[in-house]
Amino acid sequence: MISIKKKCSIKDVAREAGVSAQTVSNYFHRRSVVSPNTQLKIQKAIKKLNYTPNIFARGLRGTKTRTVGVAIPEIANPFYSDILDGLEKIATRRGYTLIVSCNSYNKNKLQRDLDILTNHVDGIVVCTFTVDDEKISYYLAKGIPIVAIDIKVENGLVPSVEIDNYQTVYNCIQYLIDYGHRNIYFFSEPLLLPMFHDRLNGYLDCLKKNNLPIESDKIIIEEGLKVQKTEATYRKLSCLIDSMNFPAALFATSDLMAIGAMKALVEKNINIPEQVSLIGLDNIFLSEYSLPPLTTIDYPKKEMGYKGMAMLIDYIDGKPVERERILLNTQIIERKSVKNINILK
Repeated sequence: MISIKKKCSIKDVAREAGVSAQTVSNYFHRRSVVSPNTQLKIQKAIKKLNYTPNIFARGLRGTKTRTVGVAIPEIANPFYSDILDGLEKIATRRGYTLIVSCNSYNKNKLQRDLDILTNHVDGIVVCTFTVDDEKISYYLAKGIPIVAIDIKVENGLVPSVEIDNYQTVYNCIQYLIDYGHRNIYFFSEPLLLPMFHDRLNGYLDCLKKNNLPIESDKIIIEEGLKVQKTEATYRKLSCLIDSMNFPAALFATSDLMAIGAMKALVEKNINIPEQVSLIGLDNIFLSEYSLPPLTTIDYPKKEMGYKGMAMLIDYIDGKPVERERILLNTQIIERKSVKNINILK
């Protein structure tokens, strides 16, 4: 039997050289931005692995198109509208135009979109939801810079702009505990992405740190990534309210989920925040206009767009990039949906 050796990929070279796949891509396409020492490491890795770049794929790319592709999961969600606003402002300022695709959390749709975009744009921004590493490596080998926004990039394959989801949720739960809450529910999107696991772990570890019991019936995880988060949470909580213990606090991993929870509570004549304190995550513009106004965590959405696009265009233009992973800060925005039960009437 003849054995066929698997072809070495750009990811393998990056791992061997101890650098990111984006840096290896820069070595082939924008060598001036790679330090001499790093170039030497990559050269040694290429020689050791007998790596041959895809010359044909690179040869298909000619002059710059001055366009950037953006892949987002939801077009109507205000969260992504703010990110797009940040992306567009920097792109326009630097002479680039955006081509936006929406995948509705469908990985096959996302992959088809990226296959098309990589033949027509100078670089790509991927938000929240992404394809597998092998496919990303393939795009990088074609000379297409990629930047991830709101994605936890664990292997350093591409540069990223994100928040510390673990610490953000930990701080939020600690805030509720400091306000006297002990009966804290956790509503989350499905644990299909690393950042959602980080959020759950932030909740669990904060309870442990404060010697509070972890009760599985207070952890409610949605089934499947949904575009209609508000309606899904409304329906889920409507079915659970009768089994909840009051007073309580409820943390939702997005403002849209929190607004859905708010509707379910109001319909059951449960007072916010007297009976249930409610806090969200994102600080979308709608959260300020809910009744009561929603206490939430400010997610630096526009700043993610600014920094992500600036980083991507620097790569495209062959400029050095200081950091390949940017962690932005979050903060709690206090409004009227959380009660400090330590304060006596």
